[in-house]
Amino acid sequence: MEKVLVFDCDGVLIDSSARYRTVHHPEKGEVIDLEYWRANTWRALAQDRLLPHAEFYREKLHNDVDCFVIIATARMMQDNDAEMRHICEVLGKPQALIYRKEHDTRGGAKLKLAGLRKLLNLRQFKGVEVEIFEDNIAYLKEMCDTVQSWGFNVIGHYIPSNQGH
Repeated sequence: MEKVLVFDCDGVLIDSSARYRTVHHPEKGEVIDLEYWRANTWRALAQDRLLPHAEFYREKLHNDVDCFVIIATARMMQDNDAEMRHICEVLGKPQALIYRKEHDTRGGAKLKLAGLRKLLNLRQFKGVEVEIFEDNIAYLKEMCDTVQSWGFNVIGHYIPSNQGH
């Protein structure tokens, strides 16, 4: 294993903007309207579209034995629910999937880092390079800084999108 690739889902691999909107939070500014997202999940799954990085994701997942491919998303899912099946069917099942479980209120970067820490502590990942693909610049910075503090060489890729809150 030479490299770990960490992909955000929404805004990086999948355009899920049909169910995406923001609301103003008095302390946090513009944030994702999670109630709207959840209310529109089933109708909108069919409207999700693959973004250009999905092809790169698939190529690495299926053809690069030196890469370990992870999707780290702040989406709330349950094991084998419709959203999880949709991601795995449309993109291909990643070697690891980090996601939000019900009642988990941590910020997206913290959630993703907790899952990454468990994986990157495993012996097979010692000394690997980590590349992170993220559309939220604040998440990307926090994730890169933290993973680097764990002793990994990290490359961050900011992917501009209309979903990067």
